[in-house]
Amino acid sequence: MKKLLALAMLLVLCTVLTGLLTGCKVSAANTMMVDDTPKVAVTSPDVPVISTEWTERQYTVSEQDETVLLTARYQIPVLTLTGSPDNSDTAAKNRQAAVQRINDWFTDWRDQQVDMLDEMEQMAREEYETTGGERWKTEDFAYRDEAGISWWQNERLLCVTLSYVSYTGGAHPSTWRQAVSFDLSTGKTVSVTDLATDINQLEEAVYQLILRQIQDSGDTSYFSDYDKTVLDWIERSVFYNAKGVTIVFNTYDIAPYSAGEQTFFIPYDLVKPYLNDYGLHLLELDT
Repeated sequence: MKKLLALAMLLVLCTVLTGLLTGCKVSAANTMMVDDTPKVAVTSPDVPVISTEWTERQYTVSEQDETVLLTARYQIPVLTLTGSPDNSDTAAKNRQAAVQRINDWFTDWRDQQVDMLDEMEQMAREEYETTGGERWKTEDFAYRDEAGISWWQNERLLCVTLSYVSYTGGAHPSTWRQAVSFDLSTGKTVSVTDLATDINQLEEAVYQLILRQIQDSGDTSYFSDYDKTVLDWIERSVFYNAKGVTIVFNTYDIAPYSAGEQTFFIPYDLVKPYLNDYGLHLLELDT
């Protein structure tokens, strides 16, 4: 439980910042959270029904001496139906339910990230105590955890990229990307397996295409056993856009940190023969 005095001071701080921040609350001892209003509303001209924008929530964890131990920020997309759909229409109700399901997925995801901050906060506090805050004497040093987003969507599919950065004082931050796709008619997540007529054939075809790109590049920085990891590409981050699919292998997956993440673009004409009717429909390749 927080001391009443600490609560009072934080409440006063939130009141002072009302004109600058959308909201402020205490989520842990000496922890401040800022919840910004949705930003940069983006409505694709190809998607007349669903509008996508994003919101960001920020957290700061401080010591009693006001040293900032940890900062965090998490972005999530927020979907809304555009216009004024007829709520008595079954299709409109289904689309609204799909939008809510997607929004709930990302709200739950962000809550999970916040829950995991407790472990990072404990690490920061322990280091600060045992070292006397030595590294925090360096300008702008603090533990950091962030997740930003970008997305692509058509009338049927939403693909969101989650870009993570986590730093606890090592030589460099850890960075990685994750992809998650949604059927806009149901709000359910979509996997590569859902889109294939025969997943084994699709896996093998994409595997060979990636190997060819690596070999053609002439890059010798790949790990000696990279082909074994590439074989498991379906478990990596898979992004869709209007022209094709991109497979991302994060740092250290198949190459050293200095090489960065490795991305491989496969145009749809090379994978289209392996897609089922559902996959062709979601990617709008059935027209």
